[in-house]
Amino acid sequence: YFKVCAVRNPWNLILSLFSFSQTDENGIQFWQKGKCHDPSRLMPFDEWISLEKHHLWFKNRHALKVYTQGNNGETLVDLVFATDRDNKVFFTEMASKCNLVLEDKDLKWLNSTQKSQELLSEARKCFSSHPIKFMMHEIFCEEIEKFGYKNPF
Repeated sequence: YFKVCAVRNPWNLILSLFSFSQTDENGIQFWQKGKCHDPSRLMPFDEWISLEKHHLWFKNRHALKVYTQGNNGETLVDLVFATDRDNKVFFTEMASKCNLVLEDKDLKWLNSTQKSQELLSEARKCFSSHPIKFMMHEIFCEEIEKFGYKNPF
C-alpha cells in the first residue's frame, strides 16, 4: 500500500464544511437522523463558526494529524500534499510508487461550489476576528506551517 493524504487550505475547508453541513438554527445538520432539520432556517456563518462543538469537530475530524499520525505518534501516510498546488508532486509519486499515470483532468478534488458574495463577506469578517484567527491557528497550525497557508478572504 501507498497511503496519501490530501490537504486543503483550512479557511477554504471551513467554508466548505459550513456550506455542506447546512446546519439549521437549532444546530442540526442535514445528515443527522432522527432530528428535525429545517433547511429553510439555516444558521449564519458567524454563529456557526463560533460554536465550540464545531471547533472540536474541526480538531477531531479535519486537522491534518487526525489522518497522518497514529495514537502513538507513528506516521500513517507516505505522502502529504496540498491539493491546490502540489499536483505534480502527487502525479510523480503515484507514477513512481504505484505505477499509476494521472493527468489534471483525472482529479476533481477541489470543491468548486460557488459561494454567495454575502457568505464570502461574512467569512472575511469572521476570519479576521481575533478569536477565530486564534482558533484557526490553534487547530490547523500544522497545515499552515507545512504548506504556508494564509487566509484567502
